[in-house]
Amino acid sequence: MKRDIKIKLSGKNYRVRLTVGAMIDIEDELGKPLMSMLNTEISFKLASIVFKNGIRNEDGTRVFEDEAWNSLMYVTDPADMFSALNDVIKEVSGDETEEGETGKNE
Repeated sequence: MKRDIKIKLSGKNYRVRLTVGAMIDIEDELGKPLMSMLNTEISFKLASIVFKNGIRNEDGTRVFEDEAWNSLMYVTDPADMFSALNDVIKEVSGDETEEGETGKNE
């Protein structure tokens, strides 16, 4: 996995760094281990918590505090949120399929 995963929310580019520290922050906010959620459906709330804690500056500090993040969420289109989440999932899973490929054998 690359260190930074580039995403776009509400027309602005960000980078997600899913480091151990970010994962601990996510677990702290969720109140449970991420590994316990492996078969959980992804909700807007879960996606929001992952991004709020995963979007980091170069020095590893969080970009958003709660109030600024909440403001961003009220102007973010749901399709943008899940497109960004899809980008992160592909990067984490190592899915190298190019956009537009069907995955079918020809």
